Amino acid sequence: MGHLRGIFFDLDDTLIDSTGAMRAAIGAIQPLVPENSPTEIAAALTHAYHQLWGYGTPGYPALKTIATTDLRHQLTRAALGALGITSTTRLTEIQQTYEAAEHAALRALPSTRETLKTLQPHFSLGIITNGPSNIQREKLAQVGLTEFFDVIVADVDFGAPKPDPELFEYARKLIGLPSSELLFVGDSPEADIAGASAAGWRSVLFRGVGSSEASFCIEKLEEILLLPPVLETKHLHLAQRSPIL
Repeated sequence: MGHLRGIFFDLDDTLIDSTGAMRAAIGAIQPLVPENSPTEIAAALTHAYHQLWGYGTPGYPALKTIATTDLRHQLTRAALGALGITSTTRLTEIQQTYEAAEHAALRALPSTRETLKTLQPHFSLGIITNGPSNIQREKLAQVGLTEFFDVIVADVDFGAPKPDPELFEYARKLIGLPSSELLFVGDSPEADIAGASAAGWRSVLFRGVGSSEASFCIEKLEEILLLPPVLETKHLHLAQRSPIL
């Protein structure tokens, strides 16, 4: 393995609290749909999303360009329609309430900004995320993290989701580094760790159940700063900058 020069991250629940924002949004609309539990609402949203835009469906390529407002409009009507809610007025109120609550709750996970700020002078940084291209970039911008990344790749930008190793190869070419000098950080053993490992990258499992494929496991994002390959590169840079006595 060469010296580590690039670090890619998963986005949802690795850098930003997407699950927390979704729970807050469902909690906000719960009074508007008292006939259904939060679990039923979440399941309906997930099912509708995969039916409309899941990988392998005719709708999947649309995630590359679909506007956020269009996606949310279609998703709300499909998911809540399956729960028997069809009134246009009611659907509009639910959608607006959900969006406002999610937007208010979305934030970067603890220590994310500080960790990225520390890494940025030493490494090329990137993101590989599964999800609608526009929405993923909007979330990143909302929490103020876009500035840290040299490369941002949503799976639909390539055409297949993680764990497809070709998605990682696509991102590798964009950042211009060999696989042996890249590290991927994510919370999913199946999507993040398996995909990175198959592509020949080192990997870090973040707050996940142990994975035999992961090179390292961490519970807090700032722990990445203490990993041996990260420290090695930082020390190398410091040595190169030190004056010769």
